[in-house]
Amino acid sequence: YNSTARAIKAVSDKLQVGGPVVNHPDTTWINNFLTDTKNDKIPVDYVVFHSYPQTTQPLSSFKNGIDEAIQVIESFNTKNKLNLPAFISEYASACCAPKTE
Repeated sequence: YNSTARAIKAVSDKLQVGGPVVNHPDTTWINNFLTDTKNDKIPVDYVVFHSYPQTTQPLSSFKNGIDEAIQVIESFNTKNKLNLPAFISEYASACCAPKTE
C-alpha cells in the first residue's frame, strides 16, 4: 500500500487513495493501518473494507461488525482531526442469506 499510495499521489494530488480493503471489518487491522500510515505520513483519503456475513450467524452480528469498524474510524478521525470516509467496497452473502433474528 505505502509504495502504491505514494506513487499515485506523485502523479496527482487530486487522485484519491484508500485502504486497507480487509475482508470483514477487522477493527484491529483497520486501527493499525490508520495509525501506521499516519505515523509514516502515507496518504489515506478514505477507509475501505469488504464484508461477507457468515450464513451461520444472525444478521445483527454482521451489522455489529460494521458498526465496530465505523467506531474505530470515527475515533481515529476525532483524535486526529480528520474526516476520512468509510466505504464497503464488496458485499456478498456467500451461498445464502444470513439468518434473521
